[in-house]
Amino acid sequence: MDNKYGLSRTIPEPIKRLIRQNAGFGCVICGNGIIEYEHVDPEFNEAKIHDPAYMTLLCPNCHAKVTSGMWSKQRVKDAMANPICLTQGYSNELFDIGKNYPKIHFAGSILENTPIPLMVNGVPIFEINPPAEANGVFRLSASFNDSKGNETLTIKENEWFASSENWDVEVVGPQITIRENKGRIAFQLIAIAPDTLRVTRIEMNLKGIKISGNENEFSITNPATKFTSTFSNCFAKGSRIGFQIDI
Repeated sequence: MDNKYGLSRTIPEPIKRLIRQNAGFGCVICGNGIIEYEHVDPEFNEAKIHDPAYMTLLCPNCHAKVTSGMWSKQRVKDAMANPICLTQGYSNELFDIGKNYPKIHFAGSILENTPIPLMVNGVPIFEINPPAEANGVFRLSASFNDSKGNETLTIKENEWFASSENWDVEVVGPQITIRENKGRIAFQLIAIAPDTLRVTRIEMNLKGIKISGNENEFSITNPATKFTSTFSNCFAKGSRIGFQIDI
């Protein structure tokens, strides 16, 4: 619904991206990567434009505290001046990984019941460990870079960390999209609770090895030797390593 000045609640995408960049891609107060956009001063009902200089990111929990009056707008303004994500270097949140063995859908291929779903030149891209205690949850870890080898997203025992050095990190529902620059997606992941992660886009440099993929297939290339392996609709289940690729 528009406000009294006719300003729509729909924020243009370039403005949203600037707000994300200014905040370090997470709640400016607590660093949570699940966020909502907030008009700080003036509030939305008095705003005439969507001005990224006066807007920020809050997680639903912190947003509710501000909206209810439990927390002041001044607290938000102070956090905007020194966003926690820029201080600590990342935004973060937990994936809902349950008591069943996690399934990895990696760029068109499916990997099930494998402790190391994908290993490239001796480096595990994913690792899955059993629960640390009886009746606990499985523990998933992973690490991803962009096409230049810079860290984009890291998962440590079900908690994900998106680097504030990224050009853009956008979390919409269960989907995380990381862009290297305008129009170039470095990484995209969809979390399907409680037991599936789908990597639908990847452009990654792993120690000089190029990993590129979409929803249908992925390829791994060694530029030094010009050797490329392409995988499409593959399935691995029950082995210690799903894909072990050495090129």
